[in-house]
Amino acid sequence: MRNAECGMRNGRVSVSRVTTLHYNSAFPIPRSALASLRSRQILRAIHTPSPPKMSTGVKAIRTAAQKYTRSIAGSSIPCGNTSSAARVIDASGLDVPADGTSVGELVLRGNNIMLGYFNDAAATAAATFGDGWLRTGDLAVKHPNGYVEIRDRLKDVIISGGENIASVEIERVLDSHPAVVESAVVGVPDERWGEVPVAFVATRPEMDVTADELQDLLRASLARFKVPKRIHFAALPHTSTGKIQKNALRTSAASQTPK
Repeated sequence: MRNAECGMRNGRVSVSRVTTLHYNSAFPIPRSALASLRSRQILRAIHTPSPPKMSTGVKAIRTAAQKYTRSIAGSSIPCGNTSSAARVIDASGLDVPADGTSVGELVLRGNNIMLGYFNDAAATAAATFGDGWLRTGDLAVKHPNGYVEIRDRLKDVIISGGENIASVEIERVLDSHPAVVESAVVGVPDERWGEVPVAFVATRPEMDVTADELQDLLRASLARFKVPKRIHFAALPHTSTGKIQKNALRTSAASQTPK
């Protein structure tokens, strides 16, 4: 996606006749890339999530605002010689209400999804649920219209004062600022609240923005306890596949925690 975006910007890649983009990745389309697509009249981006434990096949459609991930939510999704099904379950394994607010874990099942780890019953038990359902580690809500909205990665949820904070929710607001290229929010230990959010932001060289301005933007959209008190401006570390290395950012944030 990054290579394609750069190609569009410098004119090496022509998209004059493209109206729909099919994007296969384990992580969502970056907001900066969506902006580039919209500016070129590409009106629909189809995101196919592809976690490491499954082959391509679970279909998803994201709007330009990247708000919803479409799933058949429990019914079969035909895809060539494969089919997949999806559910959102609570801690007891029951389906969450389709109210758009009850959060659970997204689980998948199908003949294109792994059944378990070879000769490792413990790892298989941790990664699967019930009759062949794979735990994705994604937290999601199910909407009354059948859409499933992925809220965050389970491992990235910040628990502050007993409240769950979705890092993605904060990142979406930060990314909406025109000066922000990308952002990442991580939790760091806090003596009073258990954890507090800290933000890392990469900005466009030609544009300026301050931490106060970004915090005001966040306060206008989110509850005050979700607003990071610390915002660091720096290039974000990525893996070879383009994912932001949040583990490295957690270490960096913890080392910069005021004593």
